Amino acid sequence: MDFSKFDMNLLRVLDALLITRSTTVAGQQVGLSQSAVSSALGRLRVALNDPLFLREGRHLVPTDYAQSLAQPVRAILAETEALLTRPTSFEPARSERHFHILGAEFWGAHLLPELMAHLASVAPGVTLYCATMSGPDPSEALLLKRADLALCPMCDLPDWAAAQPLYRAGQVLLARQDHPRLVAAGLAPGDTVPSDLLAELPRADCGANPGQKAGRTVVTLPDVHTLAAMLSRTPLVSILPRPLAVHLVTGQGLAVYALPEPIAVTDVAMVWHVRSQNDPAHRWLRERLADTL
Repeated sequence: MDFSKFDMNLLRVLDALLITRSTTVAGQQVGLSQSAVSSALGRLRVALNDPLFLREGRHLVPTDYAQSLAQPVRAILAETEALLTRPTSFEPARSERHFHILGAEFWGAHLLPELMAHLASVAPGVTLYCATMSGPDPSEALLLKRADLALCPMCDLPDWAAAQPLYRAGQVLLARQDHPRLVAAGLAPGDTVPSDLLAELPRADCGANPGQKAGRTVVTLPDVHTLAAMLSRTPLVSILPRPLAVHLVTGQGLAVYALPEPIAVTDVAMVWHVRSQNDPAHRWLRERLADTL
């Protein structure tokens, strides 16, 4: 291929086709007619010497080669957008910006209440949509612009992603203040639970908990508030990240206990796409999240 003659606009069409698997919907996304998208696809096939997409019913199925181009092409487009986008000023008090934040409920329950209290006073028009991540990796949602920011454990990230560590979360035991087995053992909140006793205690878990240690789990619950209610009414215990456990203690009659041996510490971070790196509003939100700690 003669790269000097390659039309870079074709990459936008390729990216839209890889996302939508439809020439019609891809055209709507990039502002072209269906016939123009089909023509662009023909040019891409010639330039790249690959069919790129095969039709299967009403949908297009990418070839292995086309699929291998998905992430690099999106990274190139995002970096170009970030390079050419001129930052504008941001006035929190007047803004009506809407942000979509992804995160495991464990981190959101700790960070978001303080953030919202701050927004209510300094940026009342700014709104948030907060959703639980469907898996441990937020890359796809950020790449496809389904989210502006993710709160999650630090992990390996693609080149187009940026991240800022927020805090380190060690694990602790959460249980009723009057837990019969812990009281009988003479343990007070903050004390270390002996290994033999810990092994005997039936546990409740939460499906969204990334830090739970394998053990004798007898029930898995859908969210942290149901988990807290369960612990306050039963002799069950749970192993949780310390910030969340401290958050759940308030008003629940629960107490935090130390574990007999260290459990892997989780580094919690906020992750975003580099296209938003210099966006004043996005930067302002990141700074506010960091300030809540």
